[in-house]
Amino acid sequence: MNTIVKSALLVFGGGTLFVGSFVGVALISGRPAHEIPVLKNFAHKPEPTKDPHGETAHVEPPEPEIPAAKQEDPQGSKQASPAVAQAPTAASVLGAFVMPAPFNGDELARMQSKLAIRLEEAEVAMAAAKEKQRAVDERERALLGREKELQSLKLELDTRSKELKMREMELNRDLDAGAAREEKSWAELARFFQDGEPEELAQKLITFEPANAAKILRQMDDERAIALVNALPQDQYKTFLDAYRKSVK
Repeated sequence: MNTIVKSALLVFGGGTLFVGSFVGVALISGRPAHEIPVLKNFAHKPEPTKDPHGETAHVEPPEPEIPAAKQEDPQGSKQASPAVAQAPTAASVLGAFVMPAPFNGDELARMQSKLAIRLEEAEVAMAAAKEKQRAVDERERALLGREKELQSLKLELDTRSKELKMREMELNRDLDAGAAREEKSWAELARFFQDGEPEELAQKLITFEPANAAKILRQMDDERAIALVNALPQDQYKTFLDAYRKSVK
């Protein structure tokens, strides 16, 4: 209950203070009460007075009283500032509620100049950034084109490498086949030296080149090859023996 009473008193006191402040400021402004909003509902407009002839007389507002000091010193009234003489009393009261401007004209002009400079700098930086981005894009496109060329070259090199490997395999196969045919041919010739007298066959063997004679001897068993080599003439013995040693069976 105490809380409700306190709240009611606070609301009533605040409302009273607000109304009193509003009325006080309105009355200080010098305007009649019947011309002020809200207060005109509580104040009546004064009725014009009539002269004895029945016509409405114009009521002049009462002139403000002039202090005696000012009446006696007319020269001092002339020295007073015109702005002070003409300024209404309400201006000093209402001026308390007016916030001063944060910037004057010169400060606003300087701020506008600085903003214009910053805007120009931002535009220049933006243009430079766009130009840099354009260069980066062109570089990226060039790198992509180069990458495609390298990929194409890589594929071509891979194809050529496979072709070379296949060619090498074919050559090796042909070489192996040729070696086998040659080995077979020397084996066929060795059959002519298998049977017969070593001395007679040795005379026929020296008609071949030492390397070819060694190939023929390699197709025989060791005992028959030794017999033929020992039957060779003395001047041909060492030459054919070295060729036999260097040959592969």
